[in-house]
Amino acid sequence: MKNLRTVVVDDNPFDLLSIQDALLLNGHYTIETTYLNGSDFLNALQEKNLEFDLLIIDYRMPILSGIDTLRILSTQSINFKVLMVSHGFYQHIFNDLSQLGFRNYCRKKPDTILESIPRVMAGVNIYQDLESLKNWERMSEKNALRLKDESHWRSELTPTEIKLIRLMCKGFSSKEIAAKMGYEPSSIEKYRGLLVRALDLRSSGQLVSWAFTQGIVTPSSIFMEAPEDYLGIYKRKES
Repeated sequence: MKNLRTVVVDDNPFDLLSIQDALLLNGHYTIETTYLNGSDFLNALQEKNLEFDLLIIDYRMPILSGIDTLRILSTQSINFKVLMVSHGFYQHIFNDLSQLGFRNYCRKKPDTILESIPRVMAGVNIYQDLESLKNWERMSEKNALRLKDESHWRSELTPTEIKLIRLMCKGFSSKEIAAKMGYEPSSIEKYRGLLVRALDLRSSGQLVSWAFTQGIVTPSSIFMEAPEDYLGIYKRKES
C-alpha cells in the first residue's frame, strides 16, 4: 500500500493522539493535518486547497459533528475516501451514512481502524457480513462503549467548554483563545454562542458572571496562569 496522506478530525485529544500514533507507527501513512471539529476542517478544505487521500472523522464533536460534516461533503465533489469512527455502534448513524453514500463506519480503536482502511481505499464495504456489526452493537451495550462518545456531551459542561469559559474570563480574545485551544477564531465565536444558548443566557458577559457564581473560576484565578486552565483539564477527566 502506498503512503496515504491522512487527515484526522476528532475533538478528544487522547483519541486523536492514539489514532495518529497508530498510523505513523504503521509506516504507510502521513498525517497531513488534524482538526478538532468539522467546521474547522471544512473551512480549511475550502480555503487551503488541502490534498490528501483519506479522512478519518469522529462521529461526535462540538460545533459541527462528523455526520453533519459528511452531510455537507455529500453535496460536493471530493477526491478522498472517508472513514467515520466512534466508540459505540449507532444504527441510526449507520443508516444515515448509507443514505449519504458514505458506507464505512467503524469502532474508534487503532487496530480496527488500520484493519478497515484497505477496504475503505478499495471503495468497498468494511463489513462483508452483518455479524461484525452485530458483535460491535452487542459490545457497545455490554461494555458501555457509547459512554466514551457521550463523555464530552453530557448535560454538565465538558472539559473543552470549561477551558473556553476560563480563557474568556481571563479576558482573552477569540483569536487568542483559538490559538491556545487549536481552533479557528470563527469556531470559537460559534462555540461561544452555542454555550450562551445552551445555558439559557443572553450574552458572553452573562456567561462570565455565571461562571463565577458556579465556581468555575475564582477572582484569584483570573490573575494567575493556572496550569490546569491549559493542560490539566483532560488529565483530570481521565483519572
